[in-house]
Amino acid sequence: MPLKSHFSFLAFFFRVAAFLIAFYYHPLLTSLILFLHLGFQCARKFHFLRRHPEITGHEKFMVMLMELTYSLEVWYVTVCGGCSRTLSQNLLWWLAYLPKSKHVDIEVVELDTCNVHVHRPRDTCSDTCIMYIHGGGWALGTAHYYDWTVSHIAEVTQKVVVSVDYTLTPHEIFPFGVKETYQTLLWIQDHASDLGVDPGKVVIMGDSAGGNLAAVISLLHRDVLEGGSAQGTLNGLAEQGQRYRPLLGQVLVYPVVQGHNFTHTSYSNNSIFGLSRNFMKFYTSMYITGSGYALFSEVGEHPELTPTSSGSFINTGHLDMLSNPYMFPLMSPDLGRLPPAFITVGDKDLLYDDAVWYTEALRKHGVRVVFHEVLSAVHGFMLFPRYTDKAGDVITRVNDFIDELTISKG
Repeated sequence: MPLKSHFSFLAFFFRVAAFLIAFYYHPLLTSLILFLHLGFQCARKFHFLRRHPEITGHEKFMVMLMELTYSLEVWYVTVCGGCSRTLSQNLLWWLAYLPKSKHVDIEVVELDTCNVHVHRPRDTCSDTCIMYIHGGGWALGTAHYYDWTVSHIAEVTQKVVVSVDYTLTPHEIFPFGVKETYQTLLWIQDHASDLGVDPGKVVIMGDSAGGNLAAVISLLHRDVLEGGSAQGTLNGLAEQGQRYRPLLGQVLVYPVVQGHNFTHTSYSNNSIFGLSRNFMKFYTSMYITGSGYALFSEVGEHPELTPTSSGSFINTGHLDMLSNPYMFPLMSPDLGRLPPAFITVGDKDLLYDDAVWYTEALRKHGVRVVFHEVLSAVHGFMLFPRYTDKAGDVITRVNDFIDELTISKG
């Protein structure tokens, strides 16, 4: 039997055993089975990654970390019946201690809705502002953990970067995070003079789930400025935003733009590189319902769901939420008049097809898009800007893109 089959069989065996033990509420044995299961999962992943020398050591470490963190999140929610956010978040504690840029000052500002971390370069600073939204499946990560990544972005771009510490699921579900991030955008424009930036030169940027929120806020802000009303529980934002300025641009780093089709090519070919199809289902369900897998056990998968489907799509349980463009922007029937976009993704990323689809959809609606494919890069490569040339190159390209937009604006 091939080694991969051995690992798959053993992983399945320990998963079943853990469920049976958890059923009889024996936490000690459940923890032991969980430990062994994770060991086999990581061993399988390590064996696979050894065959890919083109992936850097830091990225391989990122893949192993994602496997461990996501698995603990899923197991503690689905098997042990609790929320593992504290446990899985603690696995990421070391991110807060990675070296931040010595040329950037970081200030934590408490807003009415959430906190923001303002990264201000000590040297000459541009009047352009980047609003950054971190990734983590809407459930993991904090602005504090991302300080070292964001401070590096501020240093390279010489721009003020405001990082949003939005509330995570399952403590709050959609649309709470959208509201917090949008109100942060309005706060930036209201306090532009205090930040030393031009309110008309704000670029929104995010990675993974943060890229989803960045794309959503770009769409929402356009609708608000044009006098449209946001859907459902987002209605109250329209009156707040109509006196504000349009966004200068949007930077989407391996963004999540749809949540109904988990069968396309990159989901099938790249699930082994850290972020997997099951993890995406889990976090999508958590974001919508507050419960892992509840959504897809109820409505299943619907790869046929498109913006041109009839009316309100298939209104079964939470399925209508999957067609909400303020949750998944690819579902919007109108992507015109959005700010210019820079979209980047690794060719080993599960979300590669999402990035390509959104690029094509924006271009179809007349939006200028710069698409940058990073070769031999996995999901999460941007977390290590000081240690991988891939991340450093992307930040340089993003800075060039923003500077070009700034010059064009005059």
